[in-house]
Amino acid sequence: MAPSAQVFEQNSGKLAKPAFGPASGVMAVWRCIADYAAVCARYHAGARLYEELSRLSDAELRRRGFSRDTIAREICAACDRAPPR
Repeated sequence: MAPSAQVFEQNSGKLAKPAFGPASGVMAVWRCIADYAAVCARYHAGARLYEELSRLSDAELRRRGFSRDTIAREICAACDRAPPR
């Protein structure tokens, strides 16, 4: 069926009910905004953690199981693995 035929039924001349209404479009946009906000929050928390850990000495980082060379990569990987809120 052609896209125009979905909205306008040629036989009856009446508008057909669309498969998706404006409300579903708005909800999809809000869902995308919420997902984006959750990702931003996770990475913001990761940035705060990086700031805290970067102030530690190399010996303290090693004691906690981190390396100064890979700390940013490890924090980003943890943010990527975090479940959405």
